[in-house]
Amino acid sequence: MQDMKDNKQLFGGSVVLIGGDWKQLTPVVPKGNPEAVIDASIKKWDEYDHCKQIELKKNMRVNEDEIDFIQELKHIGNGDTEGYSNYIKGTDYIKVDEENIAKNALDLMNFCYEPQWLAEPEKYAKELCGSAILCPTNTVVKRLNQKVLNNLSGRQQKTFFARNTPLGDQPLNALTDNETEYSIEAMEKIETAGMPPHELNLKNGAIVMLIKNISVNTGLCNGTRMQITEIFDDCIKCKVLSGSRSDNSDEIFLPRCKFEYGGTPSEPGIHFSRCQFPVKLSFAMSINKSQGQTLQKVGIYLRQGECFSHGQLYTAMSRVRTKKSIKIVTAVLDTNNVKNVVWKQLLD
Repeated sequence: MQDMKDNKQLFGGSVVLIGGDWKQLTPVVPKGNPEAVIDASIKKWDEYDHCKQIELKKNMRVNEDEIDFIQELKHIGNGDTEGYSNYIKGTDYIKVDEENIAKNALDLMNFCYEPQWLAEPEKYAKELCGSAILCPTNTVVKRLNQKVLNNLSGRQQKTFFARNTPLGDQPLNALTDNETEYSIEAMEKIETAGMPPHELNLKNGAIVMLIKNISVNTGLCNGTRMQITEIFDDCIKCKVLSGSRSDNSDEIFLPRCKFEYGGTPSEPGIHFSRCQFPVKLSFAMSINKSQGQTLQKVGIYLRQGECFSHGQLYTAMSRVRTKKSIKIVTAVLDTNNVKNVVWKQLLD
């Protein structure tokens, strides 16, 4: 902007509005410790002193009559161990109210996705899209997505395997048999947040998320939730359920797309491309992926891994409009305690 405006001031002298919430999630730093993550924050930017901070005070997502819930979210987001009675003294754990506890994954699934919805997913598409099970890690997300998919009754599952192609100087046909077998296996195992799995399981009626910008101008963006309506060998037909096109009941055809992995410090190992449908199952998603979304029901599953980074619990709990719309499976059976990670350096 300095070059465009021929002005050496910051941003070429333009006023730039930057929005965010310090209580929510931090930048992702691969294998970074808390200090590295905090150092990646905009607060560590050399020019941050030039920013004027304007605080927004009203929560526009939560219903206005949910006064106690609004205050509870503030306490959780700020890590307010003194002012919030649900904090367990001397720890960073919070006691969750009994009404918000689910005993196990099945209870959580039945809360978020009522059996009638799964029996008639096309009829209850909006309800299915308005719910999500949130987890700290993608490994658990994948497992729970398959559990819900299995409960879409009377529908045949179709499995699509990606075509993975190594990139770089040495093609597969130049490798030895052992090297080739290792390379193929390594490519198939790699899954990232921005890449579809090598083995993609789908059913008609399943809720999926678009993970690639197909057409930003027409609302087909990364993060758009859709429902599978028909499955072909070379494409899938989907009904758009979120975003700017959701009111029109639009249906689109999605072909396989190419994704690239490797070649950067954050993506170590083999450099390859993957050709696969640009979707992932979206009954469950990572807490990071849920940021920015408004949902009708949220299940938070912590039995196979607690929140481990700043703002995860706050982000997960603040996706809904009412407190009764949340159920949590805690890390330890028969306890109501959940870990709340807050790095005060980001809030000061």
